[in-house]
Amino acid sequence: MMSTSGSSGAMPADEAKPNWSWLQEKIDARLAESSAAAQLDNWLARDLELLEQEFAAYVTPKSLGRDLKRGR
Repeated sequence: MMSTSGSSGAMPADEAKPNWSWLQEKIDARLAESSAAAQLDNWLARDLELLEQEFAAYVTPKSLGRDLKRGR
């Protein structure tokens, strides 16, 4: 099914074969509008790292089992 919109750029030709250049155009345009996405990405990465450090001491039987399986 094809749909149209008011946005510029080529539409994907077939849903079964994604048009990656069309998707890249949309992503580039949005990122070029502001650096808010990069700032959010950096903020989330820092917060995730802090959470991982804070909760590294907590071990559950399930997480321990996963770690043991990965080590083998």
